[in-house]
Amino acid sequence: MSKRGKWQRVGYVAVDSGHLWISDPGYVLHTSDRPQALGADWDEFAEKLIAADGAVPFHFNDGRPGLGVAVESGLGDGVYPVEVHRSADGTITMLTITFLSGGE
Repeated sequence: MSKRGKWQRVGYVAVDSGHLWISDPGYVLHTSDRPQALGADWDEFAEKLIAADGAVPFHFNDGRPGLGVAVESGLGDGVYPVEVHRSADGTITMLTITFLSGGE
């Protein structure tokens, strides 16, 4: 059965901070120039998340958007399903992480 043109569960993501980070890992890992937007340590990063209204965009050191986005994870800590949608040619076109069923 083809998975093209359909939603497919590809795994799960575990959350222990009540937030999920979406980014290209190459921007934050394996670099000696830590992005300033993330703060100096976990505490500074967490302060930005707590002060936000559910979602926080992060910018590159030069001010360009796109470093990443952190979002609250529904009811907080847990393990959440990750699904992708593929176009007719098999290209991943969308990603969904369901924090609460029914969109509530």
